[in-house]
Amino acid sequence: MRTTLLIPLALALGACATVPSQLQGTYSTIQPEQAAAQQAPGESVRWGGKIVDVHTEKLYTCFEVVGAPLDSSGRPKKVDDSNGRFL
Repeated sequence: MRTTLLIPLALALGACATVPSQLQGTYSTIQPEQAAAQQAPGESVRWGGKIVDVHTEKLYTCFEVVGAPLDSSGRPKKVDDSNGRFL
């Protein structure tokens, strides 16, 4: 009985989730490969995907990401489609 109540409650609460204020705003639709070709520094972008490698140096850490399209909450979609890799 308890499980049958917890599952709908969890789904209802998940439906109320919104994009955090730090991720809200207007972002360029430029893709990683376009950004590399155009050399457009200063563009505000929101990219996401799966972290596949981490390079740690003394003064910085670099993440290698296999890009994926984002859903309405800013999370990577689980699709077999990639925007390429970016650092």
